Amino acid sequence: MSLTLSVAACVFADAAVAADRWVARLANGEVVHAADIEEWNDPKANPRIAGRGLHDQGNPVVSLIDLESATADRPTTYLEFVGGDRLIGEVVGYRQGSETPYEALPPHLLVRTTADFQPPDFPSDNPTRVTTKWLRKVVWNAVTGTRYVPATAWLSSGGQVAFRGLRWTDQGIALLTESGLRSYSFAELAELHLPQSDAWAAYEDQLATLTPKLESKLLQIESRDGGRLTTSMERFQARHWGDKKRPESWLQIVQPAWSLNALWVRFSTVAGWLWFNPAEPPLSWCDPSRVEHQAVFGGGWSWQRDRSSIGERFLIVDQHFQRGFGVHGSTDLTFALPTYARDVRTRCGLDIAAADGGCVKLSVIASDGREQFATDPLIGSTRVLDTNWLPVAATGTDTPPSITFRSDMLAKDSPRGTDPFDIRDVVDWVDPQVRLDRDVLLSRITQGDIERLPGLQGWTHLNNNADLETRVWFDESESRDPQYRLLWSTKHPYALFSRSLRVTATDRWISLIASRFEKSSQPTQLQLKIDGQSAGEFEVPIRYGPIDPLPITVPLPPGPARTVHLELTVYSPGPDCWWDWRGVMASADLPGIMTLYDESATDLLAEAGDRLHADGSAPFAGRQSLRVEVGRVDLPQVETLTAPIVDLP
Repeated sequence: MSLTLSVAACVFADAAVAADRWVARLANGEVVHAADIEEWNDPKANPRIAGRGLHDQGNPVVSLIDLESATADRPTTYLEFVGGDRLIGEVVGYRQGSETPYEALPPHLLVRTTADFQPPDFPSDNPTRVTTKWLRKVVWNAVTGTRYVPATAWLSSGGQVAFRGLRWTDQGIALLTESGLRSYSFAELAELHLPQSDAWAAYEDQLATLTPKLESKLLQIESRDGGRLTTSMERFQARHWGDKKRPESWLQIVQPAWSLNALWVRFSTVAGWLWFNPAEPPLSWCDPSRVEHQAVFGGGWSWQRDRSSIGERFLIVDQHFQRGFGVHGSTDLTFALPTYARDVRTRCGLDIAAADGGCVKLSVIASDGREQFATDPLIGSTRVLDTNWLPVAATGTDTPPSITFRSDMLAKDSPRGTDPFDIRDVVDWVDPQVRLDRDVLLSRITQGDIERLPGLQGWTHLNNNADLETRVWFDESESRDPQYRLLWSTKHPYALFSRSLRVTATDRWISLIASRFEKSSQPTQLQLKIDGQSAGEFEVPIRYGPIDPLPITVPLPPGPARTVHLELTVYSPGPDCWWDWRGVMASADLPGIMTLYDESATDLLAEAGDRLHADGSAPFAGRQSLRVEVGRVDLPQVETLTAPIVDLP
């Protein structure tokens, strides 16, 4: 009988664990548990948990956690971005973005990731390309923990270097310090903390790439290895490789704003998902601007982002949370908010680590010092409190507003019988959000569209930057490397751009690298002028399949090395004239054609001796052809070219 009861107890325990593997919080605050997620395996599927649609329009899931995934250890090799994203992997190289003339790219790092983000049907060891724009930390071998010290490098040999400026090189960095310029290879670095930047400006910039019209929710994916990826539902697709009914076969294609590659995330590697409205971002997107901590016994427990102060996943009573701030004892966290912030909301309580102990009072303080929310003394992890939306107090000046989350250990006023001082005062501020003015946010992210399109770098929009529009497009023309692109268009029938371009004495052609996807765009016409002279009118070519169409190429009048002035007029006959602009270049040869013989290259003939002659009697093209005598002629070789002459020698 005892054996039977033991087995039954084990079966019951296993069933309870399985039933509680997934926990989801819905938009209305309801919490549901389930053993499985259903049908999250295809772009057209309707994924569900406990019969509820993950993306139900009336009451969607806003948080989904896999309780079988333990709190990840702090990674030791990773990149951290402004806003809190982390990519686990090692930086192995750097590229300026101008290496290929056929596509202008932003400066970026090459990262060898720990996780496999490659398409399952086309495995590759190619590194992930990561733009440097929003970098906060690069860590090769962690030595500082969670601390962030702006403009500082730690060396693998020990010691640290403060710097005023930084320049990336192919295999390292050059730092401008008080004592001069100092260079280090990546192998010599343990950590690199970039200069501090404005977190809310970075949020606006990333929104402009992720959802240019604020039409979709943002999604943050937390991985089991401690990584985090922020994308939008416009840059997300569910897929599968193998049996679509097995979660082990599920994939999620995402592309954060900082990644130049689409990342194929394995479903089994994810610990949690968080969705939010772009005008209501988590306050944990930014660090506190000021922290005041009065510790008694817990001096070593500093505040933490997205974890409790003891480093565990947030858990208040029996409710799990993904975002927020963990503090201990008496702590003030003050946050600088955007000038167009309208409201703030958070939930709070004592973490489950406090059990039935701990005693604190929690409050929220406005910019003007007013107490907007306050609790009675909280004893033990017994309640989750909700401030609801609190209005942000206007400052009346250009100074950004702020909000302060305050926890008070009640050292002198704690109720009889409670823990003295700050013992077990493990406080969680969870799901903190800031509500932004959506109209102001939209106007701000559209102001700098031309700066966010690498192909338009160097061009000036002579109409108005606000006339430009961008949209997200999933480019699957190269099945081995699909990626999300920003296409652009103009709101008005025509737009005028200009720029200067440096050319050499040997350059003979100017090429515009542009294309459009037939399914997404109506024909668009371009007119190009060089130094005020018309070079022609052209239609933006359609891209079919994985091969880019030939660039729009015009002859460049011969001359010395100089700077030419380009004017480009874009004619858009309708509202759906979306196209992909990659850049402009000057070249000596027509794109796609390599010069093997130049009629003016007399030195080439001189090296050939008596076996090679210029012959003008019957040229195939131009004024001359080459006559090759019987025998071997050793000529300068064209590297990487293994093309035999098969016709019209």
